[in-house]
Amino acid sequence: MILALRRSVLAYRNSVQAGRWLEANQFCYFDLPINDLAGSTLGIIGDGALGRSVADLGRAFGMKVLFSDYKGTKGMGPLYTPFKKILENSDIITLHSPLMPSTRNTISTAEFAQMARRPLLINTARGGLVDEAALEHALRSGQISGAGFDVATAEPPADDHPLMGLLDLPNFILTPHVAWASPEAGRNSPRMRALKGARIVYGSGTRTRDCTVRNLSAGGAKLVMQSTADVPDVFDLVFDDGARRACVVRWRKLGDLGVEFVVCP
Repeated sequence: MILALRRSVLAYRNSVQAGRWLEANQFCYFDLPINDLAGSTLGIIGDGALGRSVADLGRAFGMKVLFSDYKGTKGMGPLYTPFKKILENSDIITLHSPLMPSTRNTISTAEFAQMARRPLLINTARGGLVDEAALEHALRSGQISGAGFDVATAEPPADDHPLMGLLDLPNFILTPHVAWASPEAGRNSPRMRALKGARIVYGSGTRTRDCTVRNLSAGGAKLVMQSTADVPDVFDLVFDDGARRACVVRWRKLGDLGVEFVVCP
């Protein structure tokens, strides 16, 4: 998304489709902004595994990488840049935070007003981190130079959702929550690899069933339990490494084959 927006890739593609290249009557035309990543500043909000991987990619492109402390926090140490400074100094801001009460609307009207460099805003983390009504105003008023979103507060978004209303803009990209979805991401995810030895524990810890994993991906897995008796709606999923996490799952019976649980991340 960053590359596509920074170099107006989709906007140029649409203009070619509309006949602009033929109209220009020359080998190229420069109707839309084209900017490199090298030398620009990448502000990352969220320093988990995903945020740090994005930082590595940014450095490979020659970008200056800043990690933000969280909105409203102080004293996180010299490796972090104050949240306000991220807003003021970044050419691209990318969100990699969980959605919690403290992170909801991390970016809203006041934050957009502080974005002096008119950055790109990227959200492939969670819907709700950005105030979507404020985003619409920021894009249409030119407070930011573009935005790429893979998430929304409602999925799928209805026709009258604020993000759907931005699809006419050449500097806005919306994709259907698929940033995680490549087979390679699934195979390389430590959590998904651990599922290969997963078992379920339920009934206040008194019952255990081994599971066979099918269709492993970054977004979850299908676990087949070879029994249809006492099917739980909520259970603990125990990983190879002994970690235990509570999961709410969808399930369906597979006839004589047992029960298929769809475990979501």
